[in-house]
Amino acid sequence: MLPKVLFINPWDRLIGPNRYLAEMLRNMPELATRSTVVFHEANDALEEYRSMGCRVAVWPEVKLIHPHFTVSNLARLIPTHSLGLTKVAQALRAFGPDVVVTNTEIVTVGGIAARILRIPHVQVVHSLLFTYRPERLASVIKMYARWLSFFANRFIAVSETVKEMLSGFRIGDRKIMVVANGFNVQQVREKSELPLPANVQNLICERYPVLVSVGRVAPMKGQDILVEAVNRIRDSYPSLVCLIVGRNGAKESVEDVVSFRQNLTRQIEAHQLQTCVHFLGEVDYVPALLRHADLYLHPSWTESFSRVVAEALICGRPVVCSSAGALPEVAGPRGAVFVPPGDAGALAEGVLRVLEDEPFRQGLVSSGRSYVESHFPVCQTTERLLDVLRSAVVEGAGYHGH
Repeated sequence: MLPKVLFINPWDRLIGPNRYLAEMLRNMPELATRSTVVFHEANDALEEYRSMGCRVAVWPEVKLIHPHFTVSNLARLIPTHSLGLTKVAQALRAFGPDVVVTNTEIVTVGGIAARILRIPHVQVVHSLLFTYRPERLASVIKMYARWLSFFANRFIAVSETVKEMLSGFRIGDRKIMVVANGFNVQQVREKSELPLPANVQNLICERYPVLVSVGRVAPMKGQDILVEAVNRIRDSYPSLVCLIVGRNGAKESVEDVVSFRQNLTRQIEAHQLQTCVHFLGEVDYVPALLRHADLYLHPSWTESFSRVVAEALICGRPVVCSSAGALPEVAGPRGAVFVPPGDAGALAEGVLRVLEDEPFRQGLVSSGRSYVESHFPVCQTTERLLDVLRSAVVEGAGYHGH
């Protein structure tokens, strides 16, 4: 018998953690029909999950926690974990799940409520934020990680790199299982065949090379390094175009994304790259865009997995990326050109090598695509998720390892 699962999933349609969950539930309809997916607020993803056979619900109390020491943030946290906790516990009791899964490390109210009700709880950790520039918050981060451990029977890490981070916070390896992002390769390829919007097609018409980079516009994603690399490449390829895809100016973030975006604009203007670099915002046609790219770039300072790197390889695009976090784990040792994070010169050199060495380029694509398709099929990751859920149910609410 499959467990009855309640997933706390406060994400919208496009962001990676939501796609992580959706891909696995879509791959196992019998689990989807026994699942309830809870959102912080109504969004387009509700219909997507309903179409899979899931029940959906909206609980305002499961809003993301952002690590800001501000009055407004504290004003939200206190009611969420007092009256809000009571509401979540009542809702959980009414749903009666066999196991609760919180699909983010920055929502805690579901785990607390599950502990109160002695319902097994699984905590999914999607990011390396706990180790990204932690100098000023080291003690707080350590305390928060241990706090999460108290409320979780199991941790799911989306990569071995994330597992290592959790182990470093003295969370026992027995509690941590790696369940990576999974991919339906055929579906990614089918989406890559869809047409691009006319305005995007016009941007890339008669341009070479077409460079694409996907990620929320923020310091940790390294778009400033990307712009600097584009400036260094332009003399060799005057007709290049670089398309940056991702959310601009999120309302809440761990970093000052608004100032960062303004600085990017000034950087582009200073290098006179206005006709070369274009921001597309969030889009729902990433695989199609990847198919039209000559090269995919990912200059991130931190990365717990990166679905889009894997999708670029599935689409047969060569990848030049930083060696940060789990990126080598995603592409495989010979599936991409890896450069040190923050090194615009190395990023530019990697691009030039890929563009100018056809055998090297084809080797990258072949190795990377083969690695992704053999290591991250969605059928395999779904089975691993199911193993974790079943083990949490069997051990029950009495297990909260130390």
